[in-house]
Amino acid sequence: MSQKQPAVVGQRVEDWGLENRQGLLIIDGVSCLDLVREFGTPLHVVHERRLQSNIRRFRAAFSGYEPGVQIFYSYKSNGIPGVLKLLHQRGEEEGEEGLGAEVISPYELWLAMRMGVDPRRIVYNGLDKPPDSLRLALGAGVRINADSLIELKRLEAVAKELGVGCEIGIRVCPQVGWNSQFGLGLANGQAEQAIDYISRSSYLTCTGLMCHVTTRATEAKPHIRACLELVRFAAKVCRRYGLKIKTLDLGGGFGVPTVKGLSYWESLCYRLLNHPPKPPKAGECQPIESLAEQILSALGRECERLKIDPPILCLEPGRIITSDAQLLLLTVAGVKPGDKRCLFAITDGGRFTTNYPLDHEYHAAFVANRLNDPPGQEYFVVGRLCSPGDWVFRSIRLPWLQAGDILAIMDSGAYFTQFSTNFSFPRAAVVAVRDGVARVLRQRETYEYMIGMDIWS
Repeated sequence: MSQKQPAVVGQRVEDWGLENRQGLLIIDGVSCLDLVREFGTPLHVVHERRLQSNIRRFRAAFSGYEPGVQIFYSYKSNGIPGVLKLLHQRGEEEGEEGLGAEVISPYELWLAMRMGVDPRRIVYNGLDKPPDSLRLALGAGVRINADSLIELKRLEAVAKELGVGCEIGIRVCPQVGWNSQFGLGLANGQAEQAIDYISRSSYLTCTGLMCHVTTRATEAKPHIRACLELVRFAAKVCRRYGLKIKTLDLGGGFGVPTVKGLSYWESLCYRLLNHPPKPPKAGECQPIESLAEQILSALGRECERLKIDPPILCLEPGRIITSDAQLLLLTVAGVKPGDKRCLFAITDGGRFTTNYPLDHEYHAAFVANRLNDPPGQEYFVVGRLCSPGDWVFRSIRLPWLQAGDILAIMDSGAYFTQFSTNFSFPRAAVVAVRDGVARVLRQRETYEYMIGMDIWS
């Protein structure tokens, strides 16, 4: 008889590939208490084996498609250079290459090239690409996805200045998903206007279409709808302008089963009434294997129907690669009573410094040094800034807390470090763990570093 599937996910640390050793959280052979003693808190811990496993699983899910799939990790999800190096390096299996880089700013472009990523495996997206960064990208052979007609003109001017012709892509907005300040609309004719401009340019050739439709996608439908719109537009471009679209980029936005975005009503009840959001349900997030199979099938069928050659499929995953391969450790400084029987658990983290995504996402948390203790009390977990907005969890049931307890917040591998600040306190250190050994990827900020850019004399 098969074991009954739990109603919710993320109730055990084993769901993240971690170990509960007699109530103590163990990360690939390393005790959380040893990590805290050596490196202090707040502390981000990267689980290297989980990271590599996520890469293999994602790549395998989209394997078998011809003419091929190219994968570029989204730097905006987790920009720690040590983490990026792990993503770019070759895997343990024969012929297993690392991921490419998807960048959205001159800094990220510089960082990818500084880390030695092959420029042909870098995709440069973003709303506003300054001329200097376009010169760098064009000169090196980086793939560029233009975001607007204004940017196309800027790109053409740089190409003319350098005396080079270049193949580019454009970011388009399908009728599903995000269509705010990003890209060129399909429905309103902006995308075709851009193609028309490119077709008359002596320096630009459009060979790719790119879109990004959502974040934390739990099913294939949004990506399939966007994919079909892009394929139909590619066929139209080929017929009308004689331009062959070689690459189709669906961006990222793939969700993970242990993180859930809060709905409008959940967010409202959480903020106003301190009603904690419910955890994700088991089966709520479609496995990447099933999601990939549906996307690839839809893409293949539509290309066959329209009688066009299937394009290379480009993907820009972020959260699905790094989210569950990193966790945040905080130390409980103490517990104090508040009004209306509320108990405040004071920690060395907070929304303004270490854990901003908790503002709009559900993340599981455990008392890492007492995993086997049952929940006994509801806490308002807060940071140490003098602001009522510096919270960690507005209402969460945990075992009875005391000073020195270690709180583990799961899935800190996407957007936690990116949104971290040094508001009155140094930013957290980041360490990676593998085979019982921990090594520093980012040192904790020092006070001297925090004022290193300032001049007061």
